[in-house]
Order: sequence, then structure tokens, then C-alpha cells
Amino acid sequence: MDRDPRLFIVEQEGRIRIVKSGQLLATPFLDITGPVGAGGERGLLSVAFHPSYATNGYIYVDYTDNNGDTRIRTFGKR
Repeated sequence: MDRDPRLFIVEQEGRIRIVKSGQLLATPFLDITGPVGAGGERGLLSVAFHPSYATNGYIYVDYTDNNGDTRIRTFGKR
């Protein structure tokens, strides 16, 4: 199985950015800044890729919403 050479960076404000070949890409991989309540220990906390991400495109994100509640959501092809 080929490994993906990209680096994914989780930003507290609610974006996941990609570094490819040493360059930060201009377009975020995911931008959920609207529902994410960032600041202090709140915000977009983590991302996990489904073991079959290459075929199903699913990712899971853990974040704090604007009410301070923790949310886990799935994004990807459906």
C-alpha cells in the first residue's frame, strides 16, 4: 500500500490544512470554522482517517462547538 506523503495540520479555529512537498496548500482540506468554538482548550481537537480512507474518503473530527460541547462528526463521500 502506498503511503500518502501529505502532512495534515489541524488548526484550533476549525481548519485542516495540507502541506505537500514542503508547501502549505492555499485551500484547506476541511473548513468547519462556523460550528467550532475556538479558544483556550476549545476548538478543532483532532482528526482520524478511516482505515479505508483511500476508497471511502471518511474522516472523523473531534471539536468543541460554539456552546462548549464536544462533537465527533464524520465527513466524506456518502
